[in-house]
Amino acid sequence: MAGAQLQLPAARIRLRHLSKRYEDAPRGQLALTDVSVDIEPGELMVFVGPSGCGKTTLLRLIAGLERATAGDIFVADRCVNALEPKDRDVAMVFQDYALYPHMTVFENLAFALRTRGVKHAALRTQVTAAAELVGVAGLLRRRPRELSGGERQRVALGRAIVRRPKAFLLDEPLSNLDAQLRARLRVELAELHRRLGTTMLFVTHDQIEAMTLGDRIAVLRHGSVQQVDTPRNLYASPANAFVARFIGAPPMNLLEQPDGTLLGVRPEHLRLVALDDERRRFVALAGIAEHLGPEILLHATVAGTPIVIRLAAGTFPPTPGTQIGMTHEPGAALRFDAQSGKRLSSTSQ
Repeated sequence: MAGAQLQLPAARIRLRHLSKRYEDAPRGQLALTDVSVDIEPGELMVFVGPSGCGKTTLLRLIAGLERATAGDIFVADRCVNALEPKDRDVAMVFQDYALYPHMTVFENLAFALRTRGVKHAALRTQVTAAAELVGVAGLLRRRPRELSGGERQRVALGRAIVRRPKAFLLDEPLSNLDAQLRARLRVELAELHRRLGTTMLFVTHDQIEAMTLGDRIAVLRHGSVQQVDTPRNLYASPANAFVARFIGAPPMNLLEQPDGTLLGVRPEHLRLVALDDERRRFVALAGIAEHLGPEILLHATVAGTPIVIRLAAGTFPPTPGTQIGMTHEPGAALRFDAQSGKRLSSTSQ
């Protein structure tokens, strides 16, 4: 994305005890339950979780497209519960781009400014700056059908930027793109946020996307916030077994222990050792090995439980079906309560 300069505001967003129940839902079933999160001015907060966890509903509540069953939403310290979407001063970017097909790129970018009565000279200046910022300055005369998926998403971002809102709400904006383009655009989006310095709320089900983009990440499950933290802390110190398994690719290995707890170890913290080595903690049955260039992912089972071990490139993995000894790095394992899933402690055992 190009290097135009554009000053944008950055608002603090506060969510207080938000709950949402749909009329057609079973009695007592909530799409969101008591969600309280603070997003600081200029922060890029990612809401991540599996399908149906309530993350898109949360964005729609903030945008005013739906009304909360309970709780309050503050944008720049102003309660916006009763305000219409157009009065909340936030811009939403949708998964399906939502561009006007009969308009050129220039007209799509200019639409919101025209409805506000912005004069022609100022309108052209603002549209040009936004187009340069998102890398579509050379496409202003084209219509959406003449654009690639990545170009359409850039136009959708530009249309939000040109409004100069206090916050951006992005609902899985990269999910319709192929993997290679998605990887490139998430890096561009992170750079765009760094340069704009504005507040962004980004929804995704892709934990790699979340870890790449987020200053902080809120992990949701069944409409409830499981943990809000930095990517590093979510990975190293998950609050519960769900977060431990959801964040990380491959996910954390969880092994049931004789004392009724779960032992959690990341794939990169497991080591192969001889079966008679005094350091051995587990005996596993080797499975297939994925050779991924810079690393090898060895699949195995411990007492029937699937695990993954990350090995360095060049390692000769054991033959599938053979028994292998394993240990883990001291202090690298975590323990979780088997019933509640809550993290108990780290352990060097």
